Amino acid sequence: MISWLYSAATLAADKSPMTTPTDKLGTLVMSLLGVVALLIAVLYFARRHMPQFKAGPIKVVAQTQLGARARLLLVEVGEEQMLISVSGNDIRLIKALDTPVNKESE
Repeated sequence: MISWLYSAATLAADKSPMTTPTDKLGTLVMSLLGVVALLIAVLYFARRHMPQFKAGPIKVVAQTQLGARARLLLVEVGEEQMLISVSGNDIRLIKALDTPVNKESE
């Protein structure tokens, strides 16, 4: 009996406002927007400040799609050009060109 009176007295003394489902929804939406904004900011700064990887002396001069998963590449390494086939399973050197292909003739 005394515990019941004590719990009733503490409930009467507690004047905290009741939260409605719309209050919880607003809090949820604001939290979600905050997380999304933080994610966008992190991605933006990571992209701007990450080092850019460069291929160095290797350049793809031209490429032609042969099929769904096969391509033919003209690759330049330094002063030398090579014709390479690339497929889903392998990469093969077709020919190392003796005379480089003129890039302006495309």
